[in-house]
Amino acid sequence: MEMIHQRHRSLVSQCLSEGHLPVCLGGGNDQSWPNGAAWIEHWRQCSRDSTCRFGVINVDAHLDVRPLCSEGGHSGSPFRQLIEFSRPEEASYFLNY
Repeated sequence: MEMIHQRHRSLVSQCLSEGHLPVCLGGGNDQSWPNGAAWIEHWRQCSRDSTCRFGVINVDAHLDVRPLCSEGGHSGSPFRQLIEFSRPEEASYFLNY
């Protein structure tokens, strides 16, 4: 799963760096981690530009913030991973329903 996440994150990062808006459909809940991580990295690089905006809205019956297992992330942990990856000033950009 880690290899798939790395590839997914790389593709989303590439789309963002080329000025495209990636839309990722399908996959498991774990896909929120590579999507969100790529967006956070992109936002960090362009945050000096006031036109660069970033936010995450998660609409799900579960918050997906369960602890990581010994192998790493899983379908119940992507938003925990994103919150831990983000800096304190970025945490306000996450909204869970």
